[in-house]
Formats: sequence, structure tokens, C-alpha cells
Amino acid sequence: MALATTTGDLDSSNVSWRSWYGLPVLLLIVHVILAWIGRAPGIGSREDDARYVLLARALQEGSYRELWSPGLPAHHMYPPGYPALLAVWTALGGEHFNWFIVLQVLLSLGTVILTFSAIRRWMPSAVALGSLAIISFNPDLIQSAGQIASEGALAFCIALVIWAYTSL
Repeated sequence: MALATTTGDLDSSNVSWRSWYGLPVLLLIVHVILAWIGRAPGIGSREDDARYVLLARALQEGSYRELWSPGLPAHHMYPPGYPALLAVWTALGGEHFNWFIVLQVLLSLGTVILTFSAIRRWMPSAVALGSLAIISFNPDLIQSAGQIASEGALAFCIALVIWAYTSL
């Protein structure tokens, strides 16, 4: 049996990304529903989520200071990227917890879509669909989508870089 040399040769099962009556769309919808249902009840005691929100407020005021600390020292623990994203997001829709979670779910959804798109370019359709199913039900991705945490934004940025690389 000869080894296949191209993705087209490997994709002889006639499985397209639209196969199985919209399985990719269904998996994306399930991912969003699971992330929303499994969201945190609010800003908890993890401290990171509250710090990110307060750093976003500080950026909106034109500084990068620890608003929770006496004397308002300059913040030195987290880089300002994720708080800046939150600052823009809260300028659009306010500081309601569910509004923060909408951003997190959108970042997670974008991560899944970009990853699937990148895999689809280099692998057979059946492998891409299987990967999408695995990624859609990834418990860590679903958990980070349900709380205010920088992991979702980082995963999105990594997926964007991989997608851009596969577009070359």
C-alpha cells in the first residue's frame, strides 16, 4: 500500500468539513453553551479576576496602578495586555460580570474556530472534525471561558498565530 503524499490523497473518505449535517457548527454551539452554563457565579476569591478588572479601571483612568493597594503603587505583576482588552470591553458594555463572560466565551469560540481552520488546511477533513470535537469539549478551555482570566486571551492569540502561519 502506497503512502499518501498530499492532504488530498489522505482525504479519500469524502468527508468534508460540512459533513454530518453541520457537525462543526453544532460542536461550536455546544462549546458556547457549555462555557456559559459552567461560568463562575461571579468574581470570586481567586484574586486574579478582581485584579484584572481593577487594572482595567486604572488603564481607563490613564495609569497602571494597583487601585486596591494603599498608596496606589505602580503595578508590577501582570503585563497590561489583558487589562487593556478588558478596559476596551468595559468601555463598550460596562462592568457587569456576564458582560465579561461574553468576552471570554467569544475568545474561546475564536480559539476553537481558528484552531479548526488551521488543522483543516493541513490535515484530512476527518482528522479536522475529530480535532474539533476534542477541542470543543476541552474542560480547561471551557473552564477558562467561564471566568475572568487571561488564559482565554492567550489561547486566542496562540491560535491566531498558528492560523496565520498555516495561511502562508
